[in-house]
Amino acid sequence: MERLGAGPAAVLFYAEHIEADAVHEQIARHDIAGGLLADEPGLAADVAFGAAATGFLAASPTS
Repeated sequence: MERLGAGPAAVLFYAEHIEADAVHEQIARHDIAGGLLADEPGLAADVAFGAAATGFLAASPTS
């Protein structure tokens, strides 16, 4: 936002949302996926595939 010349309010708004996204990612990994696997251990391969696919898509140049 700073590079684009946005004002301080926009920079703060964006920074807060980046931090919140990081927290939500950890919640999804530990609480949601962990809880699912505790209840349904047979889904481990599916969860691993989903995590790998997400990482692949996030690293792709078009994402």
